[in-house]
Amino acid sequence: MGAYSEEQIIDMERTIVTSLQWRLNPPTPMSFIHCFLNMFPNEIIDTSTMDNDNDNECNMILELTIKQIKLGIKDNLFIGSYASHLAVAALTNSIHAIKSTSCNGNNYYHDEIIQKTISNITIQNGFCSEDIALYQDYLWTFLVKEEYLLPKIQRNNNNDKSILSTLKPDKIMTNITAVSN
Repeated sequence: MGAYSEEQIIDMERTIVTSLQWRLNPPTPMSFIHCFLNMFPNEIIDTSTMDNDNDNECNMILELTIKQIKLGIKDNLFIGSYASHLAVAALTNSIHAIKSTSCNGNNYYHDEIIQKTISNITIQNGFCSEDIALYQDYLWTFLVKEEYLLPKIQRNNNNDKSILSTLKPDKIMTNITAVSN
């Protein structure tokens, strides 16, 4: 027999739920996005500038990630899938899309850190890399179908769909085991 009776546990649960006014819900993909973003070094994604300036890279990544999540949750594929899987897939797509348009001399170095960080997120949380790669493809396809593009990404006057097609991020999740070794 335990330290508390079944009745005491039920009473405490009732007290907690009543105190919370029954406001209970599972975590959403957005709750994971902020956690995952904070796992990246500031030299890669400076989260301290989030929400300060709409033109900064972190806000563009966040905006593109939110757009993918909004498109993804409407699809049957994501019913029953983990919010964290959807979040990491959308975030990975967004980081690669935004970073590929803001090339500087440290691209290889940044790509390696991005891959390692996402690999660490995936491994530490026990995510299935094949599921994440599948979700990445589906989410990117939704963006292309919507012909969605952040104005800040647009570098020429071509139509949005052709620009999105050129920005297709690589599936880095399939290389997780190689990166983590």
